[in-house]
Amino acid sequence: MHTLRRILFALAALCLVDGHLFVGQSVAWLTMIGDRAPQMGFTAAVADSLSGESPCDVCRAIRDERQEKRQEAPLPDSRPELKFAPVVFSERVAVPDAPPASGPPAAAVPAIWRSWAAEVPTPPPRLG
Repeated sequence: MHTLRRILFALAALCLVDGHLFVGQSVAWLTMIGDRAPQMGFTAAVADSLSGESPCDVCRAIRDERQEKRQEAPLPDSRPELKFAPVVFSERVAVPDAPPASGPPAAAVPAIWRSWAAEVPTPPPRLG
């Protein structure tokens, strides 16, 4: 169950940061290199596939998806300081009293704990 949860969490995180587009682009490049290597040679196939001059259908679809996401993303505000309302503090601030230095009231500690605490030797015995 924990393994499935971790896998689903990793997939969700991957999709959140557009990892699915990265994986798709990597698969597309590897497929293009594999298809072009027998005709062009490995080095030329890598250079041609990664240059972007002759993209495959998957590369075009991923490029279009990225462009759509950029268009849908809101532009950052040029003056972000205007978004925040000024905070005005009143002159009177209520400060709670400090807790007692002796610890919690005796009524809050169960009687069995009080009797057990009395049995603990002070200082504790040393080993060895």
